[in-house]
Amino acid sequence: MKHLLFLIGFIGYQSKIQSAITCRDPTGKAVDWFIVYKVPKTTADKTSNGHFNGTEFYYMDNSSIFFEYRQSNISSETNNPLYNTLQPLYSKNTDIKSYAMYNDQPPMGNTRSDKAHSKGAVAFDKDNGFWMVSSVPHFPAKVSSGFIYHSSQTKKGQTILCVTVPAKMKNKINQIFQLTRPYIYDTVNFNVAESEESNAMYMNFATSGNNKLILFAKPKQCNEDIYSKFIAPMFQQKLFVQTWMEKLDDDKWVEDIKYVRFYNGPAFETNIDHSKWAVADNDPWTCIGDLNRDV
Repeated sequence: MKHLLFLIGFIGYQSKIQSAITCRDPTGKAVDWFIVYKVPKTTADKTSNGHFNGTEFYYMDNSSIFFEYRQSNISSETNNPLYNTLQPLYSKNTDIKSYAMYNDQPPMGNTRSDKAHSKGAVAFDKDNGFWMVSSVPHFPAKVSSGFIYHSSQTKKGQTILCVTVPAKMKNKINQIFQLTRPYIYDTVNFNVAESEESNAMYMNFATSGNNKLILFAKPKQCNEDIYSKFIAPMFQQKLFVQTWMEKLDDDKWVEDIKYVRFYNGPAFETNIDHSKWAVADNDPWTCIGDLNRDV
């Protein structure tokens, strides 16, 4: 049984954010949200449409209409939205009031199968914060280690969603963590009690720029696939779902994606793609999270 932290939402509004602790674009500018889709490492063949090192990525944020291809190295400190967003933590910015880094496959130590299949980081100052939801194992590195994106993390495709949120949303995030029980390996002032709730839940959520999101979560005791049993039926929409090594068959609500191609860019089979995302068949719902199709 796995746990889930999952975000789904419309993409829309822009915002002006006056805070050190926010999501940041490749230039370091504060943004309301961004999505990074890191491509897998591939060789030049008929499916990959060229050679890719696995350090390149596609990027979009609240000012974008389409994904933009970035040849920037995701392991680098230059032109990197991940580094720019996390840098206040690594520089020990005194504005930070609380933070937590979590991953069932932590940077050091064994996989924590007793905890949520959940990966990411959250941080707040007195006004705002960011929440980064990731599919990347062993990421992010602890504050004491500095920013690291290892070469071993470049082999497969990965997705990262970052949302900038007002400080008042910390309580809602804490509620989700109480249910999902992520493995928090580095934290300051972010204490999470564990809930005995056994049912899946959803929660309305808003970014600092007033983008409306819905969070879906389920606890250890819930032995249901969140995509086919909760998300798709709620929206009455079939979902096309990309997750790692699907263990469940297609049904009337879910069809597994087998192949990904970017326009004029890389193409790859999903057996080298560790990302977690879904799109609705007819409506503009985009889902990004950290759980595979599983029960």
